[in-house]
Amino acid sequence: MRRRFELEADRLQEALTRKASELFGNDPRDINSAFWPTGWASRIDKNIQSAFEAFWNTERCPNGQYTREPLWTYFEAGQAHNYLLLGLRDRACLTVERFLDTHTAPGLYTYSEGKDDENSALLWQRTRGWDLIQYVTPHGWTAAELFLLLRDSLAREEGDKLIIGSGIPKVWMEKPFAVENMPTHFGKLSFKYEPVGKTVSVQIERPPKGGIEFDFPIPVHCTC
Repeated sequence: MRRRFELEADRLQEALTRKASELFGNDPRDINSAFWPTGWASRIDKNIQSAFEAFWNTERCPNGQYTREPLWTYFEAGQAHNYLLLGLRDRACLTVERFLDTHTAPGLYTYSEGKDDENSALLWQRTRGWDLIQYVTPHGWTAAELFLLLRDSLAREEGDKLIIGSGIPKVWMEKPFAVENMPTHFGKLSFKYEPVGKTVSVQIERPPKGGIEFDFPIPVHCTC
């Protein structure tokens, strides 16, 4: 039965790939679903890369000015996740910074959907202390997208391989930092970076069969 589903998944991926050269990028939502969470697109496909570049330059950062998604905040977070997987760390980090700097409920790291009183049922207005908020917040989808983006920025799995550091910004590499007991497919992960010697020490419950890959913004030395 498993093989049957695998064959069907292969056929679906082939069909999507055939149509990608013609249609991919026509819908802005293509950018938030190509690699994450579906995994159907190839990161070395030039047509896919071109669509991501065009979206960034016309929608997300026209004329070099970062422009927030006005309505569907979960799509903005999903797009950043795809830029992360495409290897465009700076673009993913820029989106993360915007989410961490700006909240619908100030200081509570909540985000919204829609505009004005869309989907709000006016409940905030009837809750003491929240009368100026016109949105549904916290929004679970956006929160999940952002949390998973932050998680994969630190460490993520690809098959039987563990990749550490894909979304860590370069400025972090100037000071020591550590991650403790992070859940992964291979058990709890802890790693620590020391700028002196640019070393990363790693502890993992079950060493991945495919090994550990370091994807930091600068070369590092491992002391696993």
